[in-house]
Amino acid sequence: MLKFAIATILLGSSLSCVAEDHFNPFEALEEDGAHSIYESIGLASVCLIEGDYHGALDNYFIASLMAEDAVPSVPGAKFLIHFGKAIAFDNLGMRDQCMQAIGTMFVSLVADNDDLEEEDGEDEPDTPEEIEAYEFMKNLATLAPSQDVREFLVSFLKELLD
Repeated sequence: MLKFAIATILLGSSLSCVAEDHFNPFEALEEDGAHSIYESIGLASVCLIEGDYHGALDNYFIASLMAEDAVPSVPGAKFLIHFGKAIAFDNLGMRDQCMQAIGTMFVSLVADNDDLEEEDGEDEPDTPEEIEAYEFMKNLATLAPSQDVREFLVSFLKELLD
């Protein structure tokens, strides 16, 4: 389920959001769900690629607010939010916030896995879409300028894929 969420978020939303000219993330809260959590995460990913780290953090902030209020919870969303925030903070030279985002990323992943273990029994083989989503995330991880952060995120993703 987590793998499906990652594939859906990163391949679907982020690519379709490239066409948007300007997005004010604070307007999304006023539009009664016009922008979903996945769309905000996708927009944040596009901002990371474009080097707009403050814009990425704005979109992750909106996604975090939506994720807190989501019932039922959205699998993988909090993990992806903190994964991206770590990259953005690292690019902005905010080492403490980067490390905090990495720590919260782990907590989110453990919580998601606990929820999924109750629903699922066995892991299914990785689909081409899931593998492509992981490759996309690895490419995002390489945007982190600090070698230790970059290597950690890339190796962490490899572990998730295995």
